[in-house]
Amino acid sequence: MQIRSSFILFAFPLLLLCSAAVTSAASIRRPGSIGFQDASEPFNKRIGPEDLREKPEEVLQHLLGISTQRHQNIREMMKAIKDGGADDPDAQKLFKLLKEDHEVTFQQMMAILHEIDATTLRLRV
Repeated sequence: MQIRSSFILFAFPLLLLCSAAVTSAASIRRPGSIGFQDASEPFNKRIGPEDLREKPEEVLQHLLGISTQRHQNIREMMKAIKDGGADDPDAQKLFKLLKEDHEVTFQQMMAILHEIDATTLRLRV
């Protein structure tokens, strides 16, 4: 089996293009919400470790914004499943998973709110 040079000239740039596309697709930031691509403010803002040291309350507000949006999206999906008829076993399974995720997200929001309160008190003292 002999490989022609025209095949290599065609395949190599195609392979290079595909690897660049995969690399850029892997580096795209995804929001924390399930099923929804959201363009709201909390998901577009970049927060790094240096911000946690300099502006802890702002970082916590950022995390709260993401959790709140995720919580709202989960509630909307649960409502859509209920409205669409939850008789299907797959819909029941999805509804159960969403309910568990809803509870976890709510607990995260409460933990963030408690941390915001504690941080605010430390900053004022």
